[in-house]
Amino acid sequence: IEKEEEPKISILDIYTEPISLNIFEEDVVNVIRGLSELTGIDVIFDDSVTGKLTLNLKNKTFREAIELILMNKGLSYTERSNTLIIAAKDVIEGYKKPITKIYELKNASAGEAKGILDGYKTEGSKVNIVADARMNTLIVTGTNEEIEKVEGIIGTIDEALLTRTFKIDNAIGENEIEAIQNMLSIIIPDKEKVIVDSRQKEIIVKGTEEQLDNVATMIVGLDKRAPQIMIEAKVVEIILDSEKDLGIKWTSGGNEGQITIGEITLGGSFERFGLIEATLRALQGEGKTNILSNPKVLTLDGKEGYMKSTTDIPIEEEKESAGQVVKTVTWKPVGIELTITPRLSVDGFITMNVVTSVKSLGTEFIKGYPVINDRSETAIIRTKLGETTVIGGLISSEDVKTITKIPLLGNIPIFGELFKFTRTTNKKSEIIILITAHLLDY
Repeated sequence: IEKEEEPKISILDIYTEPISLNIFEEDVVNVIRGLSELTGIDVIFDDSVTGKLTLNLKNKTFREAIELILMNKGLSYTERSNTLIIAAKDVIEGYKKPITKIYELKNASAGEAKGILDGYKTEGSKVNIVADARMNTLIVTGTNEEIEKVEGIIGTIDEALLTRTFKIDNAIGENEIEAIQNMLSIIIPDKEKVIVDSRQKEIIVKGTEEQLDNVATMIVGLDKRAPQIMIEAKVVEIILDSEKDLGIKWTSGGNEGQITIGEITLGGSFERFGLIEATLRALQGEGKTNILSNPKVLTLDGKEGYMKSTTDIPIEEEKESAGQVVKTVTWKPVGIELTITPRLSVDGFITMNVVTSVKSLGTEFIKGYPVINDRSETAIIRTKLGETTVIGGLISSEDVKTITKIPLLGNIPIFGELFKFTRTTNKKSEIIILITAHLLDY
């Protein structure tokens, strides 16, 4: 429905007599003004109309003459109240009289259509679009050229909608429904047109044929079963008793993948977990290592895997309430916690986000209760599937008091202290984590 109609006959077509021109280096304004006087048509010039003109025209209509002149100088025109307005192309839009059209939509919702149309607006566009949800109509105001562009887009948006059901091979979790709707909203902005039935493993979509074809392509990618990944972890405490044992030192020369722990070397490639396991077992026999945990977890590509090997111990706490001391018991976990999120890449490598927390009972006591030592670390590692990666750096230091005594004599009251010997040593240790990821067949 158009509120105001454009003139049925353009003023450029009123004068029908043939026109011939032969001019050289003449001001373009003067040339058009001369044609205006010849035809009796009123002309208004914008300040952007400048320059000289040279041309030779024979037996042209007024429309042909004007359009050739304007094309030559990069100008344009519009008609208003039987007057020709001439300006530069980037200025003329401001002179064009806006018109308003109302479009009644049959399939698409007015709000959804307006959102799509707003996305097509270019910088500087003056077209105005209003959605009437009650009548499901669009009210569009702009120049004739802008209206024509909008009209073409509306026709595409308002195509007859189809409904298609997509069967999913893999199970859909309740927590995945919203994620699927959000992904498909790139194609179908109205989420009410996307129904995810997790029980029947179906996705029901309403849209145009083109939209449904695009949804089908996207669902093929969504419906691929995520690869299963088995992650093996070995958490090892290495005793660093001597002052020279300052942690793990990666050697730059010699064998690739070689590690030095104090004066002990773990040499060779780490492509096989068994080699490291055997080496650590040998070190354990020398009293240099303590294997704290050897967990395994099965997870999916991109999904978090959690490993926990802890024991809850009671810790008594004192709180003062109403002038009285109240004792409460809190159970706190002591042990190893690992959170690993793997992500596969097409080149056979795997990237893992690893969060480690190692909590242990310390040798110090506060109010008769042991202190809990907490060593935590976050790392991102990239390695080949089947190869072992070492994460280190969780170093702790504590003083250990050792009391030795001469049998029998050390037990004599008062005088027995003369036969006891107390030695305080500094115990340094480092936690290293050996991680290996395996891709399972699926």
